[in-house]
Amino acid sequence: MGVVILSFMSFQEIIEFLNFLYGLGMLVVFAAFVKLRVKNPDLPRPYRIPVGAAGAAVMCVPPVVLITTVMCLASPRTVIVNAAVVAAGVALYYGVEHAKRRAWVEFLAPGPPPSPDSPHGSTTASDAADVEDVRAGLLADEPSDEASARSYSA
Repeated sequence: MGVVILSFMSFQEIIEFLNFLYGLGMLVVFAAFVKLRVKNPDLPRPYRIPVGAAGAAVMCVPPVVLITTVMCLASPRTVIVNAAVVAAGVALYYGVEHAKRRAWVEFLAPGPPPSPDSPHGSTTASDAADVEDVRAGLLADEPSDEASARSYSA
């Protein structure tokens, strides 16, 4: 669907569209950064910026101004396409959440195990261990013995 939409745009409009959409994402990231610094200043983080919540907010002002300037220079067509993409993304998010609540779909993301009265049954310890074994195998730095054997036999 995205390719069809982009096929009606010039190269310049595509770049403008992507910059606008990326800018929207960055504005959300900056807002989340400041919100977390204000609401949870002592939350463990992989690195710390020693300027506090006020300093973090001030640090975000220049990029926010530049992103907003770029977004204000966008053509009306770019704004409309981006609004449609954002609306579709929000609708898709709520649609997937609704599908998860109704148990129409199931994801393997870590989370609380389903209740015993769930239509999918309960998750056993061996099922959870199997999922963790698969994840560990996928995330391992070295290929598994089985994968190594296949690559040598090919």
